[in-house]
Amino acid sequence: MTPIETEKYCFLRLYQKDLSDASHSLSMLKRFNERDVRQALIRDTAIIYARPFSGNQGNLVKKHFLSLKHVPKSFRVLHDQLISLRNEHFAHCSLKANQPVLNETDSGFEIVSIMTRAIVNYDAILNCEADIAELIAAVEKSVVTDLLEIHSRI
Repeated sequence: MTPIETEKYCFLRLYQKDLSDASHSLSMLKRFNERDVRQALIRDTAIIYARPFSGNQGNLVKKHFLSLKHVPKSFRVLHDQLISLRNEHFAHCSLKANQPVLNETDSGFEIVSIMTRAIVNYDAILNCEADIAELIAAVEKSVVTDLLEIHSRI
């Protein structure tokens, strides 16, 4: 393999592990009923799932992304929602997504600004648990197919 092919192969193996970890986090939801634990697990799942698509630094390829060809068209909307959650709420702050509103009130001593922000609808995400599991499995299967193709050429 060329050095670039080797780097691509390494990334695919890392992405396969990320997808396996995301699947494991999602499967842990069945063991917990506490809302805060379930929210943490779904947040963990979204962050780990999105990692391969987020732009990863290589040695030869400066920004490596897992291609959207691995995401079945029937799951693109769900994929985009998970990526958006990761990028705009969980891993970064986005003013557009959070739409903060400042309200100034007189507390008797000083002016205090109280800020509100968009709330992540965890219930809606949790209602998609089975679809998220299918999405992750489909993407992982596609990555494994690419890895097997590379193995066949070695």
